[in-house]
Amino acid sequence: MKVKTKLNVSVEFLYQRLIQTAIDDVSDKLGHQIGTTELAGVTYSTGDKTKLPARITIMDVIPNKIYRYMVEFPDRQVIQEYSLRKLTENQVELAYTTEKVEKNILNRVKQYFGDTFLGWLKSYNIKKILKKLEIGY
Repeated sequence: MKVKTKLNVSVEFLYQRLIQTAIDDVSDKLGHQIGTTELAGVTYSTGDKTKLPARITIMDVIPNKIYRYMVEFPDRQVIQEYSLRKLTENQVELAYTTEKVEKNILNRVKQYFGDTFLGWLKSYNIKKILKKLEIGY
């Protein structure tokens, strides 16, 4: 699924908001603060008794342009990418892409029908969430 939207924030602000969770998670796992330039290629695990275990690999980190990572669950893989393009000083175009690869054939069929019939709703909800990032600016 791919979603494009324009946001009335600076590219620097948006990029920092998107990447901050990864910085915090990796810093917690390593035990010391880490910068954005050190994130590319880092792999770490999440999850506990209440959450599904997952392994997160940060694939690409290009400051103020691209943030892409892969989340591996026991039954599927999800690759998410945020691509930013500066339009003006306080406006950015964000392209959000997500790819899911199900390991179970039944789940692949469910995903196909879900994306086919409810893709517009997922796209709408993602745009709504992304628009909320403007509030803090």
